[in-house]
Amino acid sequence: MSKEQRPGMATFAGIVMFLVAGFHGLMSISEFTQSAWLSDIPIGFFSTNATLWGIIDAIIALVAIYTGYAILKGDMSGRMLGYAIAILSAIRWFMILPAAPVMGLIIIVLDIFVMFGLSSNDTYFY
Repeated sequence: MSKEQRPGMATFAGIVMFLVAGFHGLMSISEFTQSAWLSDIPIGFFSTNATLWGIIDAIIALVAIYTGYAILKGDMSGRMLGYAIAILSAIRWFMILPAAPVMGLIIIVLDIFVMFGLSSNDTYFY
């Protein structure tokens, strides 16, 4: 398969990775501004370290932006980072489930779509 013919699922995985990056970016802004809904989370260590979680989410968002670009370009590093970011993102949003169950489940499903898109097109990545 030539590089001009990017598979549809690889394109989908790259675009969804940009979407995941946007959600992490919005979450980091919410954590930096100490949003009121974050204080209602029953997990004690989460509510006291909102700035630390904001930094972690900002880093995940920046790496996810690069990963989405690398996936669309067809780099093997994009594929490997895509798996890593999708797994980290799913674990991260699993921690948010007590405060925002619907949003957390949506992001976890998007992460699963990214992993499926990356695994279904292994010949595209070099």
